[in-house]
Amino acid sequence: RQMCIRDSSNGKGVLAEYTSSDLRKWDSAGVFMTMMWDRFYECPDIFKMGEWWYLVYSEQHDAIRRVQYLKGRTLDELKACTADDAGIWPDSHEGFLDSRGLYAGKTASDGTNRYLWGWCASKAGGSNTGIPDWGGNLVAHRLIQHADGSLTLGEMPAFPEAFGNAVGVGNADLAEGEFRMLPRLGYVNR
Repeated sequence: RQMCIRDSSNGKGVLAEYTSSDLRKWDSAGVFMTMMWDRFYECPDIFKMGEWWYLVYSEQHDAIRRVQYLKGRTLDELKACTADDAGIWPDSHEGFLDSRGLYAGKTASDGTNRYLWGWCASKAGGSNTGIPDWGGNLVAHRLIQHADGSLTLGEMPAFPEAFGNAVGVGNADLAEGEFRMLPRLGYVNR
């Protein structure tokens, strides 16, 4: 299965589905999912992990660019997640897998684990409060699947070995709306 973005006849974006048995000839399977109201989905990625089907995509609307996911026990249940712009979210934070920093996420599996990587924008002027540039750094995570099918992110298993000691940032518990500016790290951190 492959997904691509296209406009529908009513001017609203859709994720179109294509299937192939040999990866040479592709047949249209129609619209997989209509994009919700003012949102635009980029880099769609569909896969099955355990008993769940997932659609991971990068959402773009207004000031938000984030990697998000939807889940279903079947493909039809997954397709129904955005019927009528309803948004049947897989968790309490609308399926967002990271903050506003991660974008253009794609996934792959090594047969045991599934990984997510994407782009984390640098900010204008090298400032944490600057406007995001169209450049940045590669960010990678291991996807962690929970019993209810929800996903969270974990550290890549090879990172501790490759990057050495972890850098402590203190207590990470923040109330909603709070933020913390972290000090600039070195060039090799984890």
